[in-house]
Amino acid sequence: MASTPTVADIVTHYLSEKHRVTKTLAKVATELKARSVNTSSTALSAWSRGERTPDAAKVKALRLTMKCVCVEFGDGAINHAYSTAAAARAVKPGRRAKAKRKSPLDIPDRAPLPMDRRSANLIVGRDAEVDKFAAFRAERSGCQVINIFGPGGIGKSEVFRRLVSFGRGAGSVLGYADIANLRDSEPGQPHMAAEILGALAATIDRPELDAFRSALRDYDLAEGAVRSAGDIGGLYAPTGRALDGVHLPDADEGASLALRKVLASRFAFSSYRDNARRTLADAFCDGLRAIDDAGCGTTTLLLDTYEDVGHWDDWVCNVVVPRLPVQVGLVILGRDQLDNANADWVEHGEVFRARPLPELAEDDALTYLRHYGLTDTTALQEVHRVTGGYPLLLFLARALAAVSGGWEAIGELRNDVDRDVIAGWLLDRILSKATIVPIRETLVTCSIAPWINPEIIHVLTGASTSDARVLFEAISSHSFVSRGRRGVVLHDKIRELLQARLRVSGEIRFNELEATLTAYFGRKGGSPNE
Repeated sequence: MASTPTVADIVTHYLSEKHRVTKTLAKVATELKARSVNTSSTALSAWSRGERTPDAAKVKALRLTMKCVCVEFGDGAINHAYSTAAAARAVKPGRRAKAKRKSPLDIPDRAPLPMDRRSANLIVGRDAEVDKFAAFRAERSGCQVINIFGPGGIGKSEVFRRLVSFGRGAGSVLGYADIANLRDSEPGQPHMAAEILGALAATIDRPELDAFRSALRDYDLAEGAVRSAGDIGGLYAPTGRALDGVHLPDADEGASLALRKVLASRFAFSSYRDNARRTLADAFCDGLRAIDDAGCGTTTLLLDTYEDVGHWDDWVCNVVVPRLPVQVGLVILGRDQLDNANADWVEHGEVFRARPLPELAEDDALTYLRHYGLTDTTALQEVHRVTGGYPLLLFLARALAAVSGGWEAIGELRNDVDRDVIAGWLLDRILSKATIVPIRETLVTCSIAPWINPEIIHVLTGASTSDARVLFEAISSHSFVSRGRRGVVLHDKIRELLQARLRVSGEIRFNELEATLTAYFGRKGGSPNE
């Protein structure tokens, strides 16, 4: 180790095994370490790689959490590392640094979203997918876009996490985004194009994309001004000049000179908005080209839950992909085989390839069941006869055993040729074990919403505010939900099964709940499909 360690060196040391004073601490999961300093495991890894720099207070808190007593990595080393970094970033003589003033407009948070906690689940198999991904990164062979498709519950998101983990450890440039998370992000769609590119840029986090980030900032400021005024007509007089008294983004908020000139005229601003998504794609792809010119190796982009992209598939297919530098690869994971769903993908020829994601091999499925305690040979074969290698069914069988008190207590499993029928039956069995009926009913009722939080529960069920919080905490403990920015999110296939159950209870009630939810989102300034 160098005599003057960097912040990244210090964080890496705290996360290593060398300084631990107890064996117990050596077993602390990265996620728990991250929580101890109020951050995500993704951010913690980025600190250790030097991709992001945390506050000094958080590094000191991490040292205390990990009980590091090494003098060379104590508070003095931390203070020295930060002072050295500050000196390196000092403004050059003759130039004055100017901080951006916080905009009064509604500007989305572009911080990268952490991987959700489902990534802590055991991931078995899928080595073949990793091998194919490694080969794709190493040699394009004319193919630039890979579409991995399959039905809900086949394990696409777990493959996505596996590929992200592999890509981040391989040393080259990787950008990734889960469309399901972007769907739930502020301020919502119809700005999916900016959300996708912004999320990819946040995970790549390289200076070559700074020009794109500036363009994205302009876009956010421009759209924020329109939202603040109600629509573009609220900003301009009939002559096309800006109205007196309206707020238009200025230089102190980070608006570029080009944007400020455009804002002076309604015609110019309308033209800017019409072309913004192409302009953003140009700036993003120029940044990717600069990364390659800098000799940073292969760049690969990954998009998960692509079925949620909706009509923005046309933009990805016809705007983004043609602009990608030839050395950049794109992997898209979703339910649909894209060249069957959108004929425009066929036009890309050999650049585009689609392949289905298979079920897990029998050995991998049995390994999964054994890992979760099913060791009796006869019972193992019986459960596998029902679940096969279908990841969702394996997961639901394991969840049923957990709520039943063990594998021996799950009783006989019903088989069917239709995977959805089996999944629905297993889910019914799991929900029937809920000791509090309102929890079960709340899950079914709130499945109509894209996310669940106490406010959604209150609106859809009529529960009091305090009861809604209690129900939310109970729902949050279920293994088939993950935490998002706005609450908890049901696994997409689980949500579909619960919605089917809700429809069975009565189409009139289903429609009433939909109307209630639409009205609620309308009051909040969005829609249930954002």
